[in-house]
Amino acid sequence: MIIISIIIIVIIIIIIIIIIIIIIIIIIIIIIIIIIIIIIIIIISIIIIIIIIIMIIIIIIIIIIIIIIIIIIIIIIITIIINL
Repeated sequence: MIIISIIIIVIIIIIIIIIIIIIIIIIIIIIIIIIIIIIIIIIISIIIIIIIIIMIIIIIIIIIIIIIIIIIIIIIIITIIINL
C-alpha cells in the first residue's frame, strides 16, 4: 500500500511539473505575443496597450488559479482513493 501511495505521489508530482512547464511555456508565448502587440499598438495608442496588458495578466491569473484548483482536486481525489 505504501509503495502504491509513493508511486501515485510521484505521478502527481510529475503531472504538476509538466503543468508548471506548460504554464511557463504559455506565459512565454503570451509575453512574446504581448511584445509584438505592443510594437504594433504603440503607433495607435498607449491607452490600448495598457488595457490589453491588464486583460492578458487577468487571463493568465485566472488560468493559473483554475489549474491550481484542478491539481488540488486531483490530489484530494487520489488521496481519498488511496485511503479507501
